[in-house]
Amino acid sequence: MSLNNKLNIEFYSPEELYKIAMTHTFNTLNLKEIGLKFPQKVILSRILYRKFIIKYVPYEVYVDENSYDKNRDKAIMYILENIVSQYQKGNRNVTIFKNVQTMTMFFTWLNDQNTSFPKNLNEAKQTFINYTYSLKNNIKTSQFKEKEAHLRHMSTFRLLTNVFNDKKATISAGINIIKAKTEQPTKVPNISDLKYSINFYYRLFIQIANFILEEQDYPFNLSLMNKEFCVTHSRKWNNKNEQKRISIFYDKDLKKIRDIEEIDNIITLSDKDIKIKRQRFIKSFNINNTNKNSKPRIELAKIALKAYFMHFLAVTGMNDSTAATLLWNNEYSEEKDTYNFKNIKYRAKNKALKFRNSKRVC
Repeated sequence: MSLNNKLNIEFYSPEELYKIAMTHTFNTLNLKEIGLKFPQKVILSRILYRKFIIKYVPYEVYVDENSYDKNRDKAIMYILENIVSQYQKGNRNVTIFKNVQTMTMFFTWLNDQNTSFPKNLNEAKQTFINYTYSLKNNIKTSQFKEKEAHLRHMSTFRLLTNVFNDKKATISAGINIIKAKTEQPTKVPNISDLKYSINFYYRLFIQIANFILEEQDYPFNLSLMNKEFCVTHSRKWNNKNEQKRISIFYDKDLKKIRDIEEIDNIITLSDKDIKIKRQRFIKSFNINNTNKNSKPRIELAKIALKAYFMHFLAVTGMNDSTAATLLWNNEYSEEKDTYNFKNIKYRAKNKALKFRNSKRVC
């Protein structure tokens, strides 16, 4: 075995592949030099070979040219088309990356079995049967769970079905797709719980945001649904014991530092000790009130940010992973009554398909 042939890989992002597809030059790509970046880099061309070795510093691949499997060209084209399709649907790079990883596991299995990619529909069916047995055996031996087996099984089924244009479902005949173990569905919150959550995060955000933006002094009273807190520069301000300690020196109702006589009525200490502790309490506030960009204020601002995010999710119903990618923009535009769509039919000689849908349907 000779692994001295280095492939000159060119890496493409999903966006770049999409642009290539839009210019109808998809078929001009050299399949032996294809790499992907999500931004994680993946040398996709390695699946064309049964024997290869990857070096990570620098990231490159060396192959045995004699192990090149021409039949896998169609498979790599399907993967590229699938990446473009996922990009058009708005899937995130991390999602596309995971899907590509799942698809390439089939080729890892082929190489482990020293098996060529199927040449026709009958071979594809037999290969799919063998792969099914292998996945089920891996479940029994606890190499991975049902969900992972389902993803690998389903991705391979789609790959083979598309590559061999299996309209009569010959490949999957008599084979049940491995089912993912059903998980307990997320309980839908009732209206009262939802209202409570929205009000809670709204009140939390507004009060802390005002304190930070208006550069108010510590301490300040934070009033939530059925509870009040005296917020200080201490990172444990919401701790029960800390709240008790604060109340000794600070009257949150009158919003003032207690005098020595008032403190003496709460704790049993000498006047000297009370005076010292009171002075330390006042000094710590003065230090943190002077610096309006202090670390405690930044940590408090982070709480406000999280509260705003939770409120945003509750109001919009948006997925948290999607909402986290949004950039803040003060500019707004009117929403159209209809949406325009465009899709490329690669197996119909890259024919562009355009259609329009009402926003009510979307």
